[in-house]
Amino acid sequence: MSGRNQPRGPDGRWIKSSGVLAVILAVVVGIGINGGAIGSSAGSSGAAGRSGTGKTQSKARDRDTTALVRRLTDQNLRVEVLSTSSDDDCARLSYGQVRSYFAANRCAAMYRVLLQVTDRRQAVAVVAVASVDMADESRGRRLKTLVDTYGTGNISELTSSRRALRGVRWTGQHYVSMRDGTTMVNAQAEPVGRTAAAAKVAGIAATAVTTAP
Repeated sequence: MSGRNQPRGPDGRWIKSSGVLAVILAVVVGIGINGGAIGSSAGSSGAAGRSGTGKTQSKARDRDTTALVRRLTDQNLRVEVLSTSSDDDCARLSYGQVRSYFAANRCAAMYRVLLQVTDRRQAVAVVAVASVDMADESRGRRLKTLVDTYGTGNISELTSSRRALRGVRWTGQHYVSMRDGTTMVNAQAEPVGRTAAAAKVAGIAATAVTTAP
């Protein structure tokens, strides 16, 4: 995945870090249909984000926010679904080489969600997740390789009208991706504000989700 100003490691791959991303991908890969909501407050430190290949059978066209939000709120994190979108025109909703790839390899379905996650100290992170179904595993694999490669573009993140979020820049420092058969999922999170607490919200959320029953 690439934010337009996203940094890379020495190997040329996007820099990945712990955070809400691991949370989202751990839960997004297995969720079913309905709407999202709000929960209450906080947990403590974080698990590392990762890239990999998922083993479940859920698809982007079946994604939704209800189970994801429930898993997080059960662990006393406050989560708000700011925006969701389902579409099958991935080329229109992407940029760079990723857009060109979708023009030549039409996706079957795409689901995007924008979340706000808050801890008990009111530290906030915003999280953008995109799940894309391709026609076969080979195309899904090539898509993941493309979005993980420097300078190739990405699926456009959903936006929010909230004033506090208008200044958020998608740097890609907190990024993770995975493939689940024909479905590619990637996510990135950004702290809202410059506090150390906001930067740690991703890890807090990751720990909360991975320790959920």
